[in-house]
Amino acid sequence: MSLEEMIRAIVREELGPLREQIERALGAGGDELLTPAQAAELLKVQPATLRAWVRRGALTNHGSLRAPRYRRSEVLSVKAEAPQPK
Repeated sequence: MSLEEMIRAIVREELGPLREQIERALGAGGDELLTPAQAAELLKVQPATLRAWVRRGALTNHGSLRAPRYRRSEVLSVKAEAPQPK
């Protein structure tokens, strides 16, 4: 086995569990993560409204403060629970 092959095997072994965590965090399994713009468009609200919902606990940010992401299923749940305009 060459040095390059050994390094590749070690990296694969070490990063395997991390890859699984990343895939779960990114919504693997059909629960897509949306950007604020995508979520706001889906809900027909401003991105500031999403941030307010996160502060109140109605919506969870699955990204970072600088790059927030929202699970599509949670966004749709918030949409279903939001009062409808008259």
